[in-house]
Amino acid sequence: MEYQKIIVMWKADRAILNSVFDLPPDRNTISFPLKDEDNVNNSKITTRSKITIFDGKIVLLFDDNKVAIKQYDKIKINEDSIIYYLIYKTFLYYNCLMPENENEESASEVDKVIFQLHRYVTKYAVEDGHTIPYPDTEPCEIVLNKKEIVDYLTILDPTILYAISYYIRGCNTQQYFLVEFYKCLEIIKNHFGNEKKMKESLKNYGFLEDTYKETKKIANDTMKPLSVSRHAPAKDVSVHNIDTKWLFSDPIGRKVFDTGEKACRNIIDAYLQFRIANNS
Repeated sequence: MEYQKIIVMWKADRAILNSVFDLPPDRNTISFPLKDEDNVNNSKITTRSKITIFDGKIVLLFDDNKVAIKQYDKIKINEDSIIYYLIYKTFLYYNCLMPENENEESASEVDKVIFQLHRYVTKYAVEDGHTIPYPDTEPCEIVLNKKEIVDYLTILDPTILYAISYYIRGCNTQQYFLVEFYKCLEIIKNHFGNEKKMKESLKNYGFLEDTYKETKKIANDTMKPLSVSRHAPAKDVSVHNIDTKWLFSDPIGRKVFDTGEKACRNIIDAYLQFRIANNS
């Protein structure tokens, strides 16, 4: 292979905002500052491995919380498009580091990569005869398959790229999360021209119309507006303030985020399946 692009290394030190998954506690730099060497880097997010796609034209090298992308031949796929999908699938926020001279020979070829994360759960303790719920995490796995990466890159278009980027931006900018989530829904609706055509096209691919409608209503409500909504309130209508710094501590804030996130991930998944099924 005559052509080789510079390898770009990406690293994930945190998860995007979500209510389900996080890094293991010993890898969470918010809980354990990096200077505390006894509490960090004890667990591995992934084993060292690689996924080779498109007849060897793209190689993804995974090692713990890092991924390197190597491209051979003049294939026109931007690394950002790949990273957006990895963030979307794994909930890990990958930041670009620098060009690296990564040796892929020491990595095992695999058809899937397993990410060792933690899932938020509610546990219960008995104290003075009372059962008290408390938040905790437990180990879980997210599996990224080679086939789904190939399917995504094969049908990649501006609509899915914008939708995923709006979703990620919403998770990373809490004060504007509902605005960005709305854009995620809107860009896919715009692809079909109107809501009727969108619903008809996606109905056989798991599209949840009720969740979509609820998110739109919350985002556009001027009679019971939230501080994170898209519009100013109607005359003489008060706004319910949501402190986005403590979003999940506010029951209303958490419900709005969870509903919007569910709507975004559902419509993205439905659109992906629609494009895969109708790719000619």
